[in-house]
Amino acid sequence: MEYTIKDITDSEKEIEIKYTQSELEPYFEKAYREYQKKIELPGFRKGKAPLDMIKKIYGEGIEYESLEKIANDSFQKTAEEQNINFIGTPALVDMDYKKGESVTFKIKYEITPDFELKNYKGMEFEKLVHKVSEEEIQDEINRILFYNAEREDVQTADGDQYIIQFDAQELDENGTPLIGRVIKDQSIYLADKHIFNEFKDALKNCSIDDTKNVTLTQDQNRHQQNYQLKIKKIQKIKLPELNDEFVMKITQQKTKSVEEFIQKLRIDIENYWEEKSRDRLLKAIKEKIVSMHDFSVPNVIIENILNSFIEELKERYPNRKLPQNFDIEKFKQQQYEIAKFQAKWILIREKIIKTENLQVEDTDIEKFVNDGVAQTGIDRDRLFEYYKNSPELKENILSQKVNHILLSQNKINEIVTDQEI
Repeated sequence: MEYTIKDITDSEKEIEIKYTQSELEPYFEKAYREYQKKIELPGFRKGKAPLDMIKKIYGEGIEYESLEKIANDSFQKTAEEQNINFIGTPALVDMDYKKGESVTFKIKYEITPDFELKNYKGMEFEKLVHKVSEEEIQDEINRILFYNAEREDVQTADGDQYIIQFDAQELDENGTPLIGRVIKDQSIYLADKHIFNEFKDALKNCSIDDTKNVTLTQDQNRHQQNYQLKIKKIQKIKLPELNDEFVMKITQQKTKSVEEFIQKLRIDIENYWEEKSRDRLLKAIKEKIVSMHDFSVPNVIIENILNSFIEELKERYPNRKLPQNFDIEKFKQQQYEIAKFQAKWILIREKIIKTENLQVEDTDIEKFVNDGVAQTGIDRDRLFEYYKNSPELKENILSQKVNHILLSQNKINEIVTDQEI
């Protein structure tokens, strides 16, 4: 057997394997005998037909049928002997069989690309730090009060504390309804500062079965959209009073006073923005590092990530079934660049882990065990063994350690802003 390996990219290879006829004979003989056990010929019991007769009648078909197995076996043997650490499933892309002479197989396979890890430390990045305003805290208080409010069906709205439900029919410039351009059962809370003023002004002082026309200007080109609103339902909102009793009720006695509640609320909002800021910063660092590395990414890794996207998407649908008209291939095309980026980062991250000699220690697992015991009450030793054998937890811990290096070993300039991050 002879073989040569050709580089297609730094992650994709093609091996050409050639057998002479004499080298093929032992494989063919084995295939003949396997076939002999199954064949029935007139005048012979099953498995007892002469081998020469089987070769004469079925020999060529048996040989062709066995070639693909020979290709697979020879590739596996060569990969083992030459320490070829392929990933995914090798593909037989060509086979040239010259009966009585030789056969040549061409097999493509992928490997993890070998690349030089560029410097991932000592760079400079900006981190946006959101300054929480009193208005932001009040907006969150208003939201909490709204979701804990009493609702009463009424006939007419005479202020802001109302929810209006309506159908919105889009009209052309002449006021004619556009076919198929109606949105059913829309709801607006008139006190919500984020709704369009045109809608708010039209729906003030409305009554059930009223019809209101609205013209909405949405962009710099002064493009207008016209709607006819048909009022279907009105609910009056009675907001609860923000006092100690209300605070204790919604926090299940964990918070005792309005002052303490607002203080915790501020901390929660600050933590929310800090997490968003940190995620944005890590994304920028990873994008910079990925852009510094030029190597091809194995298709098998990209495909696995795309399939994971589809599995995640299924979780949003009943019984994890995608809609019948869902185009999986189109979805994969749309998500391809994102999956490619993630695949590239995975390979770089593995290099960083190896370079930094990062490992999962028992002390790392203990942190999760402590939280788990507090939440579930499961025996500590049992929980520790479960977490210790969890690949997902180990990946999570290693990712956190890599993120810590990225954040601590690069220069981060904080920029305070009152804008959303």
